[in-house]
Amino acid sequence: MTNGVVDRLASGFRPGYFIIDDQGVLLAPFLYKGVLHRYKEEKGSWKKVQTLVGYLGQTKTYSYEKDPSTAVQSGTYHRRVNAREGTYGFTHYNESQGLFKMKNEDIVHFTFNQFEEARVFGVEVFHPDGELMGYGAIEKGYTTPHGVSYFATYPVWKDAQDRFYFLSMGGTPQVRVVELIYKKCEECPAPKEPGTGIW
Repeated sequence: MTNGVVDRLASGFRPGYFIIDDQGVLLAPFLYKGVLHRYKEEKGSWKKVQTLVGYLGQTKTYSYEKDPSTAVQSGTYHRRVNAREGTYGFTHYNESQGLFKMKNEDIVHFTFNQFEEARVFGVEVFHPDGELMGYGAIEKGYTTPHGVSYFATYPVWKDAQDRFYFLSMGGTPQVRVVELIYKKCEECPAPKEPGTGIW
């Protein structure tokens, strides 16, 4: 199975996140390969005009499973997808989880990133011109008895005051309201994995 088929199948069940503004459309694909794409309409067609380079814990975004019934690997997510060509299985490691624009025009992108054996929920912030300002790890996924690195909290909305609303589905559903505090640093330390349970 080619990479194009995996991308097409993935976009069928979860295309990604986008921002529409006066610069065009900024897209964060669900299968995150470390880049966001900006498109602009020109003479009736859409053209890619910019690529924003983000941060990845590892560069391998997914792996194809020849046997769709393959057990889920530790620290990763596994999907089985039915398509016109047949049934496919693939394990995906890096995902986009939300794309937002702040009041000051900065771009905030939430991700799941694979770091060795653990998946990490984190955030990267881009300057309005597309430069990556930095990445911050928020929470390390916990592992289920089946060996799956699991998250139960997802960003669902940002209000006019730049507060983020996270839906937590573990146990009794909860809504968490979070303010993101960040600053640009000239020599930022390398991203590190966080501990679990920092909410």
